[in-house]
Amino acid sequence: MESWYKVIRSDWVIQDEFLAIWMANGGPNDAALFAARDQKSRTNDFYFSPGAARIAGALITHYGGVECPPPEISGLVLLVGDQSATEGSC
Repeated sequence: MESWYKVIRSDWVIQDEFLAIWMANGGPNDAALFAARDQKSRTNDFYFSPGAARIAGALITHYGGVECPPPEISGLVLLVGDQSATEGSC
């Protein structure tokens, strides 16, 4: 997987679940989870870097994640991982 993925949730449980997966995989520096709050819909947009998608494909599928273009990183908050995972994003 070399694509970014997006999951929309109203809660933050996905952060803890991804953290456990990330740690179990040795904290790869190409895997990161980012988030942005959509104030209008009051939901959270979670973005999985391509490295994150490689290790957390089942989690993304479980929460109905969809492939998306690389997000505009300047509007996101890093939740889990390393900022270097944004290479290839906007």
